[in-house]
Amino acid sequence: LYSVQVVALSDKGPGDEIEIAILTDEDVPGVVNDFTANEINLTAIVVEWRPPSEPNGIITLYEIEYTLILENSNETMSEQFTASELEEPFTIELTDLEVFSEYDIRVRAFTSRGPGIFTDIIRVRTDPGPASPPTNVQTTPDRRSILLEWGEPERPDGIIEGYYIITNATFPDSISTGVINTNTTVLNVSSDVRSITFDNLIPYTIYEFSVAAYSFQLMDEDNNFAIIIGEFS
Repeated sequence: LYSVQVVALSDKGPGDEIEIAILTDEDVPGVVNDFTANEINLTAIVVEWRPPSEPNGIITLYEIEYTLILENSNETMSEQFTASELEEPFTIELTDLEVFSEYDIRVRAFTSRGPGIFTDIIRVRTDPGPASPPTNVQTTPDRRSILLEWGEPERPDGIIEGYYIITNATFPDSISTGVINTNTTVLNVSSDVRSITFDNLIPYTIYEFSVAAYSFQLMDEDNNFAIIIGEFS
């Protein structure tokens, strides 16, 4: 908005002053301020920002563009929000995202003249989650040994650090009494192990095996972490 004063001059001197207010047309807005994006759980990211320092008009909309980073291609989505319905600082949660996946996120404002400049991209990874069961779990028995083999989970949903193996052995206490005993053991093997042989087993005994992958989730800046155990086979 500009104010212009106009005065007519003659030999008698200046006349009455006239003030004219002139409003220039809107333009596209500048970049929004204080833009941040952070993961909050397995499938959600919170995005925050403030209005641009140079709105260049009345801000009508804000748009969040987020791109899922895939190995062979990317998938871009966007959501628009009416500016008058938001309160500063503007906070939006992006939900129903992929577990343990990277997203490129940016924000821009709109006036009646159209979209402004996008912010710089912030890349955020959602938190890891429980892996699906290991694939192709199979056993090869012998008289006193069993070979257990498995493959990686179809959905790791994190960085696999190792596998837990639960073994249940069910055997009769004696043939005459028919009393049934069970023995359960838990093993922990590293992530590069895909098979293990159980030796010195007891004949005439039922052995059951369950395998699950596990990963770590960093909890704080002191490098404390939680163990995320996946589904057992």
